[in-house]
Amino acid sequence: MPWTCPDCKSNNSDELEQCFCGYPNSEKNDAPEKALKTCPSCHEQMPAEDKFCSFCGKAAVVLTEKEKKKIRKASKWILAISIMFIFFGTILGFVQKSTADKAIRNLAQYEESDIWETPINGKKYTVGELRAQIDREVILVFGTNYFLAAIMFGLYLYSRKAPFPAMVTALCVYLAVIVLNSIIDPATIIQGIIIKIIFISALVAGIKTSLVARGLSPTQLNA
Repeated sequence: MPWTCPDCKSNNSDELEQCFCGYPNSEKNDAPEKALKTCPSCHEQMPAEDKFCSFCGKAAVVLTEKEKKKIRKASKWILAISIMFIFFGTILGFVQKSTADKAIRNLAQYEESDIWETPINGKKYTVGELRAQIDREVILVFGTNYFLAAIMFGLYLYSRKAPFPAMVTALCVYLAVIVLNSIIDPATIIQGIIIKIIFISALVAGIKTSLVARGLSPTQLNA
């Protein structure tokens, strides 16, 4: 009958003397307490119950296919967040530009040196200064979202080599954006709440699994 490896949880056929991770089939081994497994880093034989290799000192963790898929899935969610910033940033940018164009047209009747009579945040501006500020706000919307997209894309690439720090950083950046947006406009906290929950849940799940895999090399993670 097939047996499940108690170390890496992989399913193995009954005729196998040991699992691919090195853990022996207890049905065919009279001394399971002395079982050995292969360190995934230095490939030395070590006690199956040890979590760290006594030869190289690295974590001797063998991930199941399910755990590897969970890490890869979380990594792809970082890429999805990057694409989201590009998509919604472009839409918001053009909405802001449309509003800015209307404001610029309303200012067209004034000279650059004219003083705008209505104070803005307690300060009076010239028409030229207002036009420059309007243009800066449009650039800021595009630039901020594209900058965040670039950060997330960089973290996606980094997650293929070091998933744990990349996913932790991605989660912190994403949460910071949500908090800052809610401070600027409290209504944004409930906008797209389902998508936000999905992104956060996927990253948290990836962080938990990648924490186990911190001792593995990129090759072993992607195997």
